[in-house]
Amino acid sequence: MGVALFPTGFNDSMIDSCHAVRQVGNPIVARIHLISAFCLFVTLSIISLFLFTKSDRPKWQWGPNKKRRNRVYRRSAYVMLTCLALLVGYFSLKGGSLQPYIEGTFVEYFGSPEWLALMDKIDIIFWLETVMLFAFGISWLTKGKIFFKDRRVQIY
Repeated sequence: MGVALFPTGFNDSMIDSCHAVRQVGNPIVARIHLISAFCLFVTLSIISLFLFTKSDRPKWQWGPNKKRRNRVYRRSAYVMLTCLALLVGYFSLKGGSLQPYIEGTFVEYFGSPEWLALMDKIDIIFWLETVMLFAFGISWLTKGKIFFKDRRVQIY
């Protein structure tokens, strides 16, 4: 809910393409959006990793498709958590909060203004969020048994 209610600011090219948009420049609103988005993606990862993998049967009674579905849930959660870690690293490097703790070529390369400008240019936040939503979508569709549906055995 917070992600939708507290939008972030955006660049001028987005304003040019949509005339009904109002620029939001409040840093508090942007911070609330960031925290809400983080909580949303952590929650989606937890749902995929822990809730979707539950079963009413003991593990030894699981069929091959249940095991496949669980692999999909776990991999989707790992993809989401990896993207989330990349975003946290990106924001930490961009804000400079990791600079005092990490020395050497890592920060010199990935924390360089050129690298951060490239990440902004390719809109890394958008793409990582898209990958996370896509991963949860696959997990959700798998939970709905669109993929790896259990076969019913008819007893006559």
